[in-house]
Amino acid sequence: MTDIPDVIRHLIVDKVKKGESQRKVALQLNMGVSTVNQIVERYLLTGSIDNRHRSVRPQKTTEEKEGTYVNFQRRSLLVLQDNY
Repeated sequence: MTDIPDVIRHLIVDKVKKGESQRKVALQLNMGVSTVNQIVERYLLTGSIDNRHRSVRPQKTTEEKEGTYVNFQRRSLLVLQDNY
């Protein structure tokens, strides 16, 4: 789901609360029904229209995991070389 302004999110929730179908709201606002559904579902579950917080950067791998990845790649290359 792309960044949808809070004003539009509030509008979606208000229209659905007043009895309009999610499909009709989606058509009026030129957006997907699934997008409208996600906004309404989030509102019903949490009482909020805000997006969930996401971390900005992926977690850094530890040296132990890095070693595991390197060893896996080396073994994969050896298996490939043996097969050809």
